[in-house]
Amino acid sequence: MAKSLRVKIDGAGQLKAAGARAAGRIKQELQSALEAEAAELEQDAQDNVRVDSGDLRDSIEARVGDMTADVAPRSGNLDGPYEKAMVNEFGKSSDPGQPYMVPAAEASRKRWPERARQAIERGANG
Repeated sequence: MAKSLRVKIDGAGQLKAAGARAAGRIKQELQSALEAEAAELEQDAQDNVRVDSGDLRDSIEARVGDMTADVAPRSGNLDGPYEKAMVNEFGKSSDPGQPYMVPAAEASRKRWPERARQAIERGANG
């Protein structure tokens, strides 16, 4: 014969509500950290890109959504500025290139874990 055990936890509703509030604060803090990281990545790429007219540098833009970020040159022209962006990053036989997006992304990859940890901590301790 199976035995059953019932446990009643006083305050379980308040604990659940507090957990939901903390989750909301953590998400807000992570979103803010993501926006800051995207802005820093954008600035790093702009600082590192080779500048002729400044069009390529000025086209590098961060677009941030709900827990997403995309930082890239936004030239929109596959035959003109897009090709210039690719040659600047990766080079070609007559031009060694000067990487700007990959170094910026690598710097971000190193920064992000600590930035995210701090955001989670701020949200949890909110």
